[in-house]
Amino acid sequence: VNNKIELAKTGTYIDNAPTGIYNAGDQIAYEFAVSNIGDLTLTDILINDPMVSVTGGPILSLAPGAGDNTTFSAVYTLTEADLIAGSVTNTATVIGFEGSNAYYDSDNDVQTFTLPDRILELEVFLEGLYDGPGVMRQAMDENGPHFGAGIADHITVELHSAADYNSIVYAIDDVELGINGQATVQIPYIYSGSYYVTIRHRNSLETASSVPVSLSSGSVSYAFDAPSKVYGGNLLLMLTGEYVIFGGDVNQDGIVDTADMTPVDNDAAGFVSGYNANDANGDGIVDTADMTIVDNNAAGFAGSITP
Repeated sequence: VNNKIELAKTGTYIDNAPTGIYNAGDQIAYEFAVSNIGDLTLTDILINDPMVSVTGGPILSLAPGAGDNTTFSAVYTLTEADLIAGSVTNTATVIGFEGSNAYYDSDNDVQTFTLPDRILELEVFLEGLYDGPGVMRQAMDENGPHFGAGIADHITVELHSAADYNSIVYAIDDVELGINGQATVQIPYIYSGSYYVTIRHRNSLETASSVPVSLSSGSVSYAFDAPSKVYGGNLLLMLTGEYVIFGGDVNQDGIVDTADMTPVDNDAAGFVSGYNANDANGDGIVDTADMTIVDNNAAGFAGSITP
């Protein structure tokens, strides 16, 4: 029978340190309001809530029409799994007795969390577009810069499992790479572990961070600016003293070799222009300048080195 007693359960969010953000260790304080909505006095009223330890009670006696919202209380501490799930739903049941008859009612409380993306700030310079200390040229097409002001080109950023590099946990394409080498990536909150960060570009070698990068904080910076920061030390040292990602892998097979020279040579012979992967230096036309990049890196046996 469920028409003699009523339960209203209310949760209040407690923002524990660090304040201002959702984090494991925050709490939900529950209030349980019990009402006798029948015409008989109820006794030995208890709350059953499997998610929390309820303090207080039992209510020994509750007259018809009376209510109680102070006897019972509980606190639930949020876990990382709760935050990743995006919500916590908690259901409680009240039980009261009149003689040998039991009366009950249930109510739930739902708390939802809108979690902010994690911000990954990257610094990457590409050989083909490199134009001197701290700056790259904009990739061109037949009409001029292919992207908006300040954008050198687009890259793909991947998060690879620290335990198995072949497992791509998350990837985002068309990330804007500024002429200053800066790129900003928003990573969904659920990716809070440590991952190899990999950069892919339309005619550059796949390049991975030297170690898994922790995304446990809300904002992380990582620069591919030294051999110690890149797996296998696989960067090209420029005359300016800066390191860049090797260019010339126009067919994206992980090595710069004759398989890259052939399409570049063919397009150069055909005076191909536009935003084209075979345009290794990004100037909008395939010519000997692109062949030089490919030829030099092929001669040096440049290839991707990954975990």
